[in-house]
Amino acid sequence: MIHLADIDLGVKKAINEIIDVASSSSPDGFVAYIAGGEYYKCFENTKLLPYVLEGVLDFRKDLSRQEFYVHYMNMNYKTDGFAYEGEKGIDYLTVELLIYVHLWQSNYFLKHLVRLAHLACGKDYDWDLDVKENIRNYLNENVIDPLSEKGLMIGQLIKDCYYPVIRDSFAHGLYSIDKSSRVIDLYGRRASGPISFEEFQRKFLYSIFLSQNLFTSYRENQKLMAGFLSEKDVSLFLPDGNRIKVESEIKVFDNEEYYIFRPILLP
Repeated sequence: MIHLADIDLGVKKAINEIIDVASSSSPDGFVAYIAGGEYYKCFENTKLLPYVLEGVLDFRKDLSRQEFYVHYMNMNYKTDGFAYEGEKGIDYLTVELLIYVHLWQSNYFLKHLVRLAHLACGKDYDWDLDVKENIRNYLNENVIDPLSEKGLMIGQLIKDCYYPVIRDSFAHGLYSIDKSSRVIDLYGRRASGPISFEEFQRKFLYSIFLSQNLFTSYRENQKLMAGFLSEKDVSLFLPDGNRIKVESEIKVFDNEEYYIFRPILLP
């Protein structure tokens, strides 16, 4: 049986480790990451600064996806032991295949992983990040391989739960579910055989806990960063050579606090 508490604990340890390494390896880049740094090409050649900080807006774009995951997990995973049995078991398995594929195609989620991996490896913050269409190779080269080489737990965790064959097979209808053998047959181009219900469920749960705990940690660090900035001035150099001061503000949406970060261009 898969134990949810063990998965949750392991994922939290991996996230805490990479957060600690990223913040110490690239302090300025970590501020830009927590503040939601993005580059807007549409602001080029205008009076507006193309380097923007917009953690709240980006988060709210992704909120529907995250809320659905929470609702689904609360419905079926309140306790250990959910095993795709009963009248709706295969229906829920199909829903989880959809969630899994959607998660590993999420631009918001993937950008967080790539940026954290870059910072943990001592690279500058990538303001103008473009997650490539060939996600499999991109994740291997920018996340899994470098983090594994540094010995960070999250590198192996992602390697174990990210299986692009599931995406390729499910997205193109090249799969079938064998209830008697309890396996998912995958017929995508890179498929090497079926995956058992339990193996897929493990990959699904690790992926879900990774997503949810990553963004919980992100929001917690935004709160800490907002408090830090209220007591200390922090300035960052931008890739174009300009320098900005980072200011913070707390706003409330739907009775929940959000942390706004604002770049002030310095002379």
